[in-house]
Amino acid sequence: MRHSIKSVMLTVLAALVGTVSFAQVTTSVLGGKIIDETGEPAAIYTFNADLKKRLKSFSKKHPDLCNMTVEDKEFGSMTYEIDKSRLQIRFTAPYSAERKECVGKMGRKNKKKSKRE
Repeated sequence: MRHSIKSVMLTVLAALVGTVSFAQVTTSVLGGKIIDETGEPAAIYTFNADLKKRLKSFSKKHPDLCNMTVEDKEFGSMTYEIDKSRLQIRFTAPYSAERKECVGKMGRKNKKKSKRE
């Protein structure tokens, strides 16, 4: 394992005793540099159910690129190691008020349409 269990447990402990909120430690990418030219995998430590499902599915399809290294059933977290070439960080700008209104109208329209069917 590339990261220290001690650092993982300290993060969980900090969340449990309230020094940081639980949401702040929901998902962490552990280790030194994340985006560099080395071939070492990144470790993703998460409590997020959707992300755990996605990582599990990806690791089944691509065991050479991703695998689970730690599963903590007591706390509900998982740690996966994944090839850094498979990671992407994407920043999205917030919606403008006009865009929010347009999306809201479309949602209400689709909700009414699905009720009629």
